[in-house]
Amino acid sequence: MRLKYIQAGWKMSLRELLRGRIAVILLFLIPTIFYAVILLTTTHKLIAFKLASVSEDMLIQVSQRREALIFIGLAAVGLLTSFFALNLTQKHAGVNRRLLLCGYQTSELILSKFAVLIV
Repeated sequence: MRLKYIQAGWKMSLRELLRGRIAVILLFLIPTIFYAVILLTTTHKLIAFKLASVSEDMLIQVSQRREALIFIGLAAVGLLTSFFALNLTQKHAGVNRRLLLCGYQTSELILSKFAVLIV
């Protein structure tokens, strides 16, 4: 693997992703909508539940809103990550084929796309 190729692939993949307006809009719109729905539909009422990682006798009390915000935050991150992964791999499949013909290795392309997803 050539680090120079991975770095160039990373830069170009990030530019591809940011060039698409829908990706940038969704990056801010999806979490905002999810959090707004949670703020409108939950209260600060305490909920008691047991965690499997803690002893069975211990009940933990958390605000309904805080629990929902954590869950929705994870759901928003999962949704956005899957959308960006699909967008990076499928939208520019022809470009990836040409890069393979020009000497890029498959592992270099995959690592560069994965680095963009991590960032």
